[in-house]
Amino acid sequence: RLVYIGTYTEKTASKGIYAFRFDDGTGALAPVGLVAETPSPSFLTASANGRFVYAVNELQTFGGEPSGSVTAFAVDPATAKLTELNVQATKGAAPCHLVLDKSGRFLAVANYSGGNYSLFPVGSDGRLQAAATVVAGKPADGAGAKALGHMVGFDAQNKYLITADKGLNQMLVFRFDSKSGQLTLNDTPPVMLPPGSGPRHYVFHPSGRWVFTINEQGATITTFAWDAKTGGLTARSSVPTRPAD
Repeated sequence: RLVYIGTYTEKTASKGIYAFRFDDGTGALAPVGLVAETPSPSFLTASANGRFVYAVNELQTFGGEPSGSVTAFAVDPATAKLTELNVQATKGAAPCHLVLDKSGRFLAVANYSGGNYSLFPVGSDGRLQAAATVVAGKPADGAGAKALGHMVGFDAQNKYLITADKGLNQMLVFRFDSKSGQLTLNDTPPVMLPPGSGPRHYVFHPSGRWVFTINEQGATITTFAWDAKTGGLTARSSVPTRPAD
């Protein structure tokens, strides 16, 4: 098995993406070395067939605009080397997370300081087309908070894109059209977390009934009930991630 490691390259010795070979019998990692030079590939994902790897480039500017970029790579399984296929602007600064939809035909990206989310069509050759949709949330009170997009993910039925916005202190749900790649903010109410939570990442329970969100600033985990039909999230409880003492 191959393991790819993303890094920050600004003001560091790192140059991009590094590879290791993983022995799942012993747990050993054998370094391959640098396999792709690319700026600050801080988060990676791979296609289901293992032929392609996608990396956000967590930049504040790209092409003279306030944007980061996302890069598509082809995998050489023999050498672990990554060959750059193409690069697209994310239409928001500091992209920090990305994920493929269940079909592998669309790639979603969370732009942290851009405070928005971009969706890219993916060709059969692994190349990324320009962003088909760029969406963002809004402060619940209409003012004050700055959006900070931190995670993107699709539900099991591939009907919704769920995002964690650390700045707005919300979980956002968008309806996803898997044919056109369009995203529309769901008509369920904004899903607020307790003040000062700062949602960063989440995971679905294997049953699909629950969503667990880790809150960076509040040091808590919030449990939500998930309604797969309506795309509704209902907060059930929050627990601290550290003991009282």
